Amino acid sequence: MDRTEYTANLQSLLWDEDAYQLSEAGEFKKHVNVVNRVIDKLKKAGALKRKDALTTKATDAAMARLYGLQNVH
Repeated sequence: MDRTEYTANLQSLLWDEDAYQLSEAGEFKKHVNVVNRVIDKLKKAGALKRKDALTTKATDAAMARLYGLQNVH
């Protein structure tokens, strides 16, 4: 795959709004906080044990990123 073909392929992927969407970091952190709050509620209700709640919580979660770097072999 040459550079122009690679660039065209990458641009077609990025313009597909069903596959990729711009997102703010604050929005992602809100989702992580909601998940953690639900896990806490389940733990308090007795549906989850302490060990299970700790392993299920999102820690150091990072939003997915797309780097358009071409593979060089």
